[in-house]
Amino acid sequence: MLDLSVEPSPDSASFVPPSGAEELSNCTDKLQAPSVLKAPDPEYPKGEPQPLSPEVIWLIAGADGKPRHLKVAHSIGRAFDGPALAAISLWVFKPAMCDGDPVAVPLNVKVVFRKW
Repeated sequence: MLDLSVEPSPDSASFVPPSGAEELSNCTDKLQAPSVLKAPDPEYPKGEPQPLSPEVIWLIAGADGKPRHLKVAHSIGRAFDGPALAAISLWVFKPAMCDGDPVAVPLNVKVVFRKW
């Protein structure tokens, strides 16, 4: 015979979001994607050859249009990581919209480096 016992309720503190956490949109019906309003080019690293693919940066485009929590999702080389993150941190987005309200959404952004 199987003996069943009641477990104590979990501590409610376990369900408190960590400091700095940001709630993302749960919009499933009418999400309008964000668009870029300002996108300065990254500084090209001196002495580096032209890369064959773009760097990819993962970020949260905030409801205020500012990028947050930037991370390198696909590196094309350490020399390119810093300039890509620095450039994207200056970008400004028209926020994503859900039923007329601005919302934060995760994005992958391709950063193309060009020698001028």
